[in-house]
Amino acid sequence: MTTLLAIIVFYLIGSLPNDKLLSHLFKVNVLELLERRPNYLMFNNLTNAWALLALAFTDFAKGIVPLYLGYRLGFSSLELSYLVIALLLGHYYSIFNYFRGRLGIVVCIALYTTLGWSVMLVALGAYIVFYLLFGYRVVANALLAVLIPFYAYWLNPTYMIPVVTLSCMIILRHIGLLIRTRYGYYLPDCNGLLQRLYRDKDFLI
Repeated sequence: MTTLLAIIVFYLIGSLPNDKLLSHLFKVNVLELLERRPNYLMFNNLTNAWALLALAFTDFAKGIVPLYLGYRLGFSSLELSYLVIALLLGHYYSIFNYFRGRLGIVVCIALYTTLGWSVMLVALGAYIVFYLLFGYRVVANALLAVLIPFYAYWLNPTYMIPVVTLSCMIILRHIGLLIRTRYGYYLPDCNGLLQRLYRDKDFLI
C-alpha cells in the first residue's frame, strides 16, 4: 500500500507544470522558447536566459528531490527505480496539462541517479557528446536512452528491468520527433560536427 501511494505521489510530482509557472513568473512563453531553432535565439535577451535556466533547474529538482526523499523514507534502489518510471510518466503525460508534457531530458538525467551519481555523470557527458556530434536534442536524447542500459548492465545487472523500461519510454516518446527530424521537418539546434563533415565532404575528398 505504501509503495502504491508513493507511485501516485511521484506521478503527481512529475506532472507539476513548472513550465507554466515559470512562464507567468518571467512573463515569457517558456515552451515557445524551447521550440525555437537554432538554439542561440533562445537566449536573445537576459529574461529568456534566466527563464530557461530556471526551467532546467526546476526540472532537475523535480527528478532529484523526490528520489532523495524516497531514499530517506527507506525505499530500496529497486523500488526507487519503479517510482522513477511513475515520475517520468507524470512528466510526459501531465494530469495538470490534459495529459500532455515535455520531453524533459534534464528530468531523465536526474532520474539516472537511482543507479548512482556516476550514471548521472555518464548520462550528462554522453548527452553533450551526442548533441555536439549530431546537432539535434531529440537525437541526443534517443541515443542516450540506448547507451545507458549497457552502462547499467556493466554496473549492476539487477537494475536492468527498470532501466530498460525507462529507456523504452524515452525512445517511444521520441519516435515521432525522430521521424520528422529524419525527413527535414526540424532544423538542427546547432551545427553538429557530423553535419559540418557532411557539408564539407567534397573538400575532404
